[in-house]
Amino acid sequence: MDGALMKRKPLIVLYAVFLLGSGSGCTSTPSSIDEPPSGLAPDYRAIIAKGLVAKTEPSPTGSASYFVDQAGIFLPDKRLDQIEISDAVRMVQTSRNGWVWQTCMRLNIDNKPGTYAVFIADGRAVNAWAANPIDNCEGANYAPLDVREYNPVKRNARKIGK
Repeated sequence: MDGALMKRKPLIVLYAVFLLGSGSGCTSTPSSIDEPPSGLAPDYRAIIAKGLVAKTEPSPTGSASYFVDQAGIFLPDKRLDQIEISDAVRMVQTSRNGWVWQTCMRLNIDNKPGTYAVFIADGRAVNAWAANPIDNCEGANYAPLDVREYNPVKRNARKIGK
């Protein structure tokens, strides 16, 4: 029986390699899904401004705030100022949210400067994180974002400094 197993071992290895190699083919999607949807870019400056002040308490779904992010970057107790938004917005595909609009912003959070990639879908910021080289935020042109321009002042809204 050991001889029969030894003869099958190369076949088993070959079959395993075949399955691993063809795995991406099994999970691929039709090309129409791989293409970005057509349409105009949203008013990303207004969406970001609204997202920074709209909610001051965590949502029931567990997100930190209206401005959803993975690390609690924009929690309501953080002091935000010197907010600048990139003049570029582009469509990117993400594993979590599919096709989304991506832009970049620079700001101080509790007096610490940082650059962040922001992802927008369905008229709201669906994710954000500290920018990395893939996000193409370094060479972008930035302009100040006056959050008050897009938001009426509410009594319980987050206070954003200049």
